[in-house]
Amino acid sequence: MTRDWECRQLADDIVQTVYRAFIVNDGDGSGTFSRRSSLWRLENGCWKMVFHQGTRVDPFELQPS
Repeated sequence: MTRDWECRQLADDIVQTVYRAFIVNDGDGSGTFSRRSSLWRLENGCWKMVFHQGTRVDPFELQPS
């Protein structure tokens, strides 16, 4: 589950996405809360992810889907 998406244009061919994620563990429904960030570069007309980081954070409220 993801939420709070933001997209920032850093240059004509570079964008950053940031969002919060809850990744469910198999089986018991527990999981990990994280803040994630990706850098994307436009190459030959296609967006390519060139960097991604996820950092664990304190639990946040999950919105129903």
